[in-house]
This record gives sequence, C-alpha cells and structure tokens, in this order.
Amino acid sequence: SKYFANLNIDTVGRLFDNKLMVLNANTAREWKFIFMGTDFTTGVASQIVTQELDASDQISFINAQVPAVQLFYAGIKSDYHVPTDTADKIDFTGLVKVASVAKEIIEYLSMRKEPMPFTGKGAVNQDNKSKAKSNTGTRKASTGSMPDFAYSGIGVKIAGMADDSPATKAGLKTGDVITALNGNKITTLKDYSNQLKAHNPGDTVEITITRDKKEQTLKLTLGAR
Repeated sequence: SKYFANLNIDTVGRLFDNKLMVLNANTAREWKFIFMGTDFTTGVASQIVTQELDASDQISFINAQVPAVQLFYAGIKSDYHVPTDTADKIDFTGLVKVASVAKEIIEYLSMRKEPMPFTGKGAVNQDNKSKAKSNTGTRKASTGSMPDFAYSGIGVKIAGMADDSPATKAGLKTGDVITALNGNKITTLKDYSNQLKAHNPGDTVEITITRDKKEQTLKLTLGAR
C-alpha cells in the first residue's frame, strides 16, 4: 500500500498549558481543518505553522510529496537535548492530550477514501538529493538555539538555548530575533536553515539580531547537532 500522510510526534513531553504546534501544515490544505476539528473534539488548542521547515522525520515524506506534519510543543526550554532534560519534568497529562489529538487524526485519515492533495513545494531535485547523500554521516552546523515556531514576524526569534550552547557563549538571549547571518538576510526559518547548511561546525559567523528594537551583530562559533 502507498503512504498518503504522515503524523510525526516529536518533543511533546512538556505541553502543560501551551498550544500544540502543528509544523509543516502547508503540505495539505486539509490539515488546517483537521486540527480545527481536533480543537473542538479534544479541547486541546493547536496552532498551525505553515512556514517551510526542513527538520525532523516528516521531511522525508514531504520530499516524496506526502502530506506530513509534526506535532510539537511551544514551551521549549533551555535544557532541550541536554542531560538535564530529565523524566521528572514530563507533563504526563499533556502527553495524554497529545495522544488524544493523534488518535483523532489517525482515525480520520484511516476513513478517507482519497489521499489529501499535496500542496507543499514538492520533492527535492536531483542536485539536492545528491548533496544530501554526500553529506550522510556528517554533523550539521548549529547555533544551539531553539527557534520560536509561533513567531510570525520577519527573522527567527530565539525561544531558548542551553547554558553551554554556542548561542549563549556568543551573547545571544531568549527573545532575540536573528535577521542575518554573515550579512545574508534571514526572513524565515527556511532562510535560517539554508544559511546554516552552508557552514560546518567550528565555523565562526556573524549573527545580526534585533534586541529591544535595536540591531547588533555578534560573532558566534557554530557547534554540531
């Protein structure tokens, strides 16, 4: 049988009173209405994010033109992906909420007679496929910060970072908005991701940010993820 949709559940352990983020919802027009339905039936508030993102496991499906979304929570903390992110911090009630939403979506998709038309940009071209293949096994460059996926303004807003991350060491703060990297303008998360892909861990770059309505530029040595 052919896959016609993908629901990726990633980083939902501390939902608490935050909205459940729905990333890559631009991949099918129906996603918006599906989650409007789950808002009503489960009482769990969701927030649709239609920006193009190229992280996490749903991207393999999107590259194959399969509508795919990621469930994510908006309250990301600075201990994301570090040893201090321990089990005692998990919101078990929140996990039940996420499971309830996922159940509603899966049941709906299982009853569809026709697949949802794909509305994303489509699969990567052959050049990108070759590039992706040649990069297999290498570490990707990272600032060590977590973007605020709910932010809809120009640039990339920082939602959190670990104490020993490259971003923290460079002087970045939660709430800063990244607007350029090495002078190259950043307006969306996709721009940000593409700029980082052009660098390797250990490279030193100039990050332009807006903080308290003032622009400043900081030097940052990229880490690996």
